[in-house]
Amino acid sequence: MQDLTQDKSFTAAHIFVECDVEDEEVLEACLAKNHNKFYTLVANFVAVRIDSLPFQKGPRLLEIDTALLASLEAVIQASTDTLVEIQSSLGLMLELKNKHAQETEHLRQKLLAVEMELRQIDHDGEVQNVQYFDETWGLFSYPKADIRLTSRHVIYTISVIDTTGYDKEYLHIQSEKCTPMDEGTRLIEMQLITPHLFTSMSGKVVVASKSRDVYADRVRILKKEQEELAHTLEEALAGRKVEEELLGTRQEEEQHTICRHKIAGAMRDFIKAPWTCETYRAMRPFYAEVKAAGQ
Repeated sequence: MQDLTQDKSFTAAHIFVECDVEDEEVLEACLAKNHNKFYTLVANFVAVRIDSLPFQKGPRLLEIDTALLASLEAVIQASTDTLVEIQSSLGLMLELKNKHAQETEHLRQKLLAVEMELRQIDHDGEVQNVQYFDETWGLFSYPKADIRLTSRHVIYTISVIDTTGYDKEYLHIQSEKCTPMDEGTRLIEMQLITPHLFTSMSGKVVVASKSRDVYADRVRILKKEQEELAHTLEEALAGRKVEEELLGTRQEEEQHTICRHKIAGAMRDFIKAPWTCETYRAMRPFYAEVKAAGQ
């Protein structure tokens, strides 16, 4: 938590474990087993830093946005019609500008989707295949477990995790076999054994590969698509900038209509764009006022 908060004096966020069990060996063994599972779970927690938290609008906010977007579209259309009446060339420019804005927004959304998918798969995090085993102890035989797992990539790691909770680790790998598959993965076959009487065995076998290795082909395609979309978007934004400069040279009497069109278009793009929680926090008073007025 100190790493997450950047506060070296941070001492909160603890997990307190309190238990009350009678002095019985069976109950103590069960408690130890459950403690081990719990501590294993806690030990595998991974800190995640969230720099930007997306905000998902609810039905009521979407209803307000729909009304706003309808009004904004009406303003955009009205200003376009007015400019057509003043000067046909200005009207044509604004129609093209509106069309280009939609195309640019479409490009931006496509680029955002590609970047989001890349963030999900182009990293060193693990992609795992897991098989669990749980065998009870026997009177005249040792507990055994047959494991059959397929790796997600030719490069992988195998982890055998014992979750029985005993003081000692009795689990052993009796045999292990790795068979190459046609698609470049590996079939791992193992036999696990606990060579002790009256001893149970439970745990899991994890075969893990890096995400960017598993999805290497997809990452390559997405990076190429990202580069092409970014270049196209840059050209589109440059084109919109030229249109804005041309509109700025028109007569002063036409500037008011142009400004109304620009403000409405910017508000529409802002409402349609994905929001973070910080953006919604800044807009919350506005929505609260609209909700109060509608009651």
